[in-house]
Amino acid sequence: MVRNNIPKEKQGRVWGIIGILSQLGFIVSYSLAGFLAERVFNPLLVEGGALASTVGSYIGVGREENSAHD
Repeated sequence: MVRNNIPKEKQGRVWGIIGILSQLGFIVSYSLAGFLAERVFNPLLVEGGALASTVGSYIGVGREENSAHD
């Protein structure tokens, strides 16, 4: 559908832009994953946290159980 609406001489540029935009999604996802794990999910999965009784019963609770640390 996209190819029919774009002139042939500009299709390379358009596909290049589409490729860059799709790769930006990966960059944003990887950047947010660390923040979310450290600042959002870890506090929810400590003893007494909001997810400790539900999700924590499957994967464990406490700082050591939830993500890799040094």
